[in-house]
Amino acid sequence: MNILLFSRGYPSAKDPQWGCFERDQAKALQKLGHKVIVMSVDGRCRFYSRKLGVSYINDNGIDVYNIYILPFKLLIPLGYKLRLYIWRKIALYLFEKYIKQHVKIDLIYAHYLTNIYLAASIKEIYEIPVVGIEHWSMLNRIKLPSYVREMGEFGYRNADQLISVSNSLRLSIQSHFGTDSIVIHNMVNGDFFLNAIPKKRTINIGDKITIVAVGSLFYGKGYDVLIKAFAQTKLYENGSKVIIIGDGNEKRKLSKLIEKLKLENNIFLLGRKDRTEILKILYSGDLFVHPSRGENFSVAIIEALSTGLPVVATQCGGASECINQKNGVLVPIDNIDALAKAILFVYNGINEYDSNYIANECKSKYSSDVIAKQLNDVFVNIIGVK
Repeated sequence: MNILLFSRGYPSAKDPQWGCFERDQAKALQKLGHKVIVMSVDGRCRFYSRKLGVSYINDNGIDVYNIYILPFKLLIPLGYKLRLYIWRKIALYLFEKYIKQHVKIDLIYAHYLTNIYLAASIKEIYEIPVVGIEHWSMLNRIKLPSYVREMGEFGYRNADQLISVSNSLRLSIQSHFGTDSIVIHNMVNGDFFLNAIPKKRTINIGDKITIVAVGSLFYGKGYDVLIKAFAQTKLYENGSKVIIIGDGNEKRKLSKLIEKLKLENNIFLLGRKDRTEILKILYSGDLFVHPSRGENFSVAIIEALSTGLPVVATQCGGASECINQKNGVLVPIDNIDALAKAILFVYNGINEYDSNYIANECKSKYSSDVIAKQLNDVFVNIIGVK
């Protein structure tokens, strides 16, 4: 079938993480024999030049269209109803001018409520079935902004099938909108399963370890809690270190916290890295920590599991759906003491974690082949064509 995948964006050298797991899913669906076209509307506020208008690339048979007109923050004074109207018009322009002209779309598969809303707008005119998959942590709030409510009431109601990436998110959506969904988790890119898991060294009490964390440097990711918890463990005294991969607006604040705790020789903010570099760092690590204050289903966690690393993560979103006694420990959100104790617990028993078991369990649940098959079953059920 011809699938239009509505994405946040598409990875590039400048933005290697922008729409990266949408690209992974596009590749996995292409592998099943589908024709995949990717469409995105870029309304981000970024301090670098971007091509104005429509951009196109062909990524090994996947046609990718992106449109950028202006940062949507500039439209805030207009009110959310006019913003949504303009946004719909931009998406419809891209679809009608550049996509509909070239291929008959059998199904639209949209990631995130923002794109589910736009896909439902296209369906309203062209009667193309829509499957939406939801990841957005915004939906975990007790009270939603008016524009989110309007998008959800239109987008979810008009989707032929809604997917949530975790059961906790499914319950949040059901509570806010009365819309039920099925759960299909995020996938791990196939590159993470290409190599054999390196044999882990035996770690004795007193040996140094490398703790790895991956994610944008935003307040919600909780890296301030990780830094304070690591200081509390005193593992820095044996030369242990923390490597944090990612960039964001908390970088300066986190750097100052590291300096204040005199941990400049033990905690390193590496900035953005591409997938190959991340994979290499994960393989060289001993423990993965995900201290997030809010998550739905973390791709970073399952990527770490795919390399055989035990994981310490906070009890938010889908973490409890992928972390168990054999692969890690869960701790409360925003609890420095609990996180420090969990890190020490894993450190003291780290040789009891079986890296190959952790990686193989992850592959059996979250590999691209497994998740793509689940998605394909949904698509076939909607339109009745394989």
